Amino acid sequence: MSPRTLALLLGLALAVLARVAGAEAVPLSAIPLASPALPRVEQKAARIDGVRRVGDTFVSALDQPVCLGTFDPSTEDFWAMGSVRYWDSDPSPQELEIFRLETDGEPYLERTVIDRQTPLDHATVLRQARIPLALIAGGPVPAYAYRTKTKLHVFVRQGFDLAVDAFDPRMGNREGCGFESHTLLLSGAVAGSIVQAPRAMSEAERWQSDASEAFELLQKRYPTTRPPPPIFRVNMSVSQVSRDPEPLVSVMIVPPPRTGVKL
Repeated sequence: MSPRTLALLLGLALAVLARVAGAEAVPLSAIPLASPALPRVEQKAARIDGVRRVGDTFVSALDQPVCLGTFDPSTEDFWAMGSVRYWDSDPSPQELEIFRLETDGEPYLERTVIDRQTPLDHATVLRQARIPLALIAGGPVPAYAYRTKTKLHVFVRQGFDLAVDAFDPRMGNREGCGFESHTLLLSGAVAGSIVQAPRAMSEAERWQSDASEAFELLQKRYPTTRPPPPIFRVNMSVSQVSRDPEPLVSVMIVPPPRTGVKL
């Protein structure tokens, strides 16, 4: 069985399960269609909020729906992360991309590419676009989406119990940010994750960028009298069964059990 066939079967199974469980099922046509291109703009200066530069690393505020990446014009795929590191001597032409999830009013994803050599209080903007989004799941961890001709992009808000939770324990990189991003093929796909609901953080937590300091905090985490944060399972799929006139996007967000049993 090919990987594509297996993914399609898993997507169908998840879609059926999601409908039985009363999950959100959104027709694909109800999700905004956008171009993957990120056009150049007439260069202008703009203040960049929710992002700081610490040494050779850019970091985003952990409790805001802002993520970072390195812009690659050759692909529509992107990684939304909590930090991006550059060296001043790096000759790479890649520039800093900032993803901002705006959910007040009509939701949209703002993608901004800046010249990373300019200061953030009046950075030089090179490319920018606002992509309309559809709310496909509400609640404590809302999910939003847009589509291109071949792919679905889903964004799920998330938070962190402690800043250390945003770091990769193997590499020490700060990977987590204020939302998760998933890319699913429209021909049939499944994806899933485990997230915590967003919460307000202190100034030190919000901008934590040093891995060694973050992991030192982990030693103070246990034992603790603070109850563990609620964890949500997020399952999503793109599928189409014979009775469906078009593909459906199914999103199932499973809240933590009330019995106290761990997920």
